[in-house]
Amino acid sequence: MKRSVLLALCVVAISATTGCSPQIEPMAIKIQQKNFEHLQLFSEELAPNCGASYGIPCQQPLYSVYFFAGSSINARDVCASVIEFQSQLELDAYSAEGASEIAPPSDLNEVIDFCVEGLERNLGSAPNQNYYEGTVLYGDGGEDGLGKVTVISRRDDGSYFVDFSIGRDKGRIGYFEIQGEPKHIIQE
Repeated sequence: MKRSVLLALCVVAISATTGCSPQIEPMAIKIQQKNFEHLQLFSEELAPNCGASYGIPCQQPLYSVYFFAGSSINARDVCASVIEFQSQLELDAYSAEGASEIAPPSDLNEVIDFCVEGLERNLGSAPNQNYYEGTVLYGDGGEDGLGKVTVISRRDDGSYFVDFSIGRDKGRIGYFEIQGEPKHIIQE
């Protein structure tokens, strides 16, 4: 009797972790397959992030696709390629990292200039200390039910890192509220 109950529990556990897992989000595959001129894909792996699901398959995972570029690449090239691609996916707001979100103007060059300013100005206050302010792009999923948050950042060695995160669970992808004007950390 104990063996049959244990066997039944094993069968349920195996089927729960295989047959009920969600399909990989097609948008995540589209992002992963994007051929950027100045950015390289960080990893071929495209695994859903279910947070603290403790082995239970989640139905609305978060997907992150990472790209990078070396420090010799121009900030304008990185910003322009990512912002133009994001606008094709959905671009409802943007901000500096940690700042209030604002609606993008019809001319994406303003958003690109804002991004470049944050990535080119070193805010480090000591020798050999580099700190650059990144830009965050938001899509609320109103077009396809898929929330999008993309972070364009620059590391202390001058290299660039881009994280495209998407998900259908707004609690995990995050909410945003459009307010004010675009500001960088150093602006009042």
